[in-house]
Amino acid sequence: MRRSEWFPGQQLRFDLPADAITGSGDIEIQLHALGSKPGPTGAGPLIEALVVHRTRVAGTGHRRNERAFLRHAEGLAWHDDPAILAELVADPKAVKQLILQGGEPMLIPATEWLIDRLIAAGTAEQTELQFVTNATIYNEALVEKLRAFRRVEMVCSVDGVGPVLEYIRHPARWTEVSAIVERYCSLGFLDVTIAVAAQIYNLFDLPNLLAYADARGVRVGLHFLNDPTRLNVLALPPPAREPAIAALERHLVAHPAGTNRAVAAFVIGHLKSQREKIIPGQLEELFAFTNDLDDVNGQSIRAVCPEMVAALAAMGHPWGEQRRFGVAAAPA
Repeated sequence: MRRSEWFPGQQLRFDLPADAITGSGDIEIQLHALGSKPGPTGAGPLIEALVVHRTRVAGTGHRRNERAFLRHAEGLAWHDDPAILAELVADPKAVKQLILQGGEPMLIPATEWLIDRLIAAGTAEQTELQFVTNATIYNEALVEKLRAFRRVEMVCSVDGVGPVLEYIRHPARWTEVSAIVERYCSLGFLDVTIAVAAQIYNLFDLPNLLAYADARGVRVGLHFLNDPTRLNVLALPPPAREPAIAALERHLVAHPAGTNRAVAAFVIGHLKSQREKIIPGQLEELFAFTNDLDDVNGQSIRAVCPEMVAALAAMGHPWGEQRRFGVAAAPA
């Protein structure tokens, strides 16, 4: 489903195909929201997409398998599954919408193989494509071929600006990612969007990311990261989230005509609605995991996310030196 809405107190019904829910294992449903919209019973999310995951799939050996809800339940990536590829090219005129994600589609040889066959079949002009990319690779030959299709959406997974992006998406370089996003925007035939997973590492940087997108007329789709729990924004003590709320409120004042005001309002509304909620016992795990990550990547959480570190310190939770695998060192 795409572009739907729901308001508090209303029932939200999904009709799923049988092959989405059959088999063993637990089902998890995620709603990806663009922002919020006033309604008769309060503000509700503008739903961008419904994503069905099967978790703890019996017999696959995987704790989580996002493809297992399909009838192709072997746990293979789409580009490694001959059955999926064969089905897609068996009747090209039946392919009306195709989402290419998982790994980096600009690097996967099967991506161009599939695009070539849809073009050769003469059906490209009736097919809509969506690429989910981290915008670290620009495949010029492939991009030019996309002009043959009815519509192409380039969803760029960009979780921050500058050092925050480089921290979360190490070893990506912001100069390269931003140049590719802007090149996509300049082509004129691509519908470019930015997808961001709101989490502890980028919560305080969201105004910068929204301002970057606003300046380029790029729509942002945002969802809150739930797993791993240590990065869930609700693992922060509620008072430590208040500076992030205030920063987003200042962003709204400074950008009265911004493209993504609804996204900022959605984040503010979510954080305010959860002021009484905290996921307990996660800070020690957050400190240890992040310090280990910094040791491996040669980065510093204190340098990249000073507002978050300061907010925790103000609440009596100075950033610790815990490590699970490394040796404790002096603060950077």
